Amino acid sequence: RRRPSRASSTEPSAGYGSSRRRGEAALGDGVLEWLPAPAGVLAFRRTPGLICVVNLAAEPAVLPEHDQLLLASGPLDSAGRLPRDTAVWLRE
Repeated sequence: RRRPSRASSTEPSAGYGSSRRRGEAALGDGVLEWLPAPAGVLAFRRTPGLICVVNLAAEPAVLPEHDQLLLASGPLDSAGRLPRDTAVWLRE
C-alpha cells in the first residue's frame, strides 16, 4: 500500500458521480468497522475496501494508508492531510 498522496485537488471526484457510487459494493449492505482516529475525526471501513474519513477537528488529519482517493469534499492540504470540515472516500 502506498501512503496518502500529496494531491491538493478534488479532481478524482469529477468522474465519480452518483452512478459510480451506486456501483460500489461497499456502499450497500455489509460490515462497517470503526477505525482508530484522533478526537474530532470519524473514520470507518466498509467491506470490501472502502474507507471514509471525516475531519471535524480544528487541525488537519493524516489519512490512513490507501490505494486511491475516490472522492473528496474539498482539497487536501499541501502535505496531503485532510483539512477541517472535509470528508474523503478512499479505496484500500
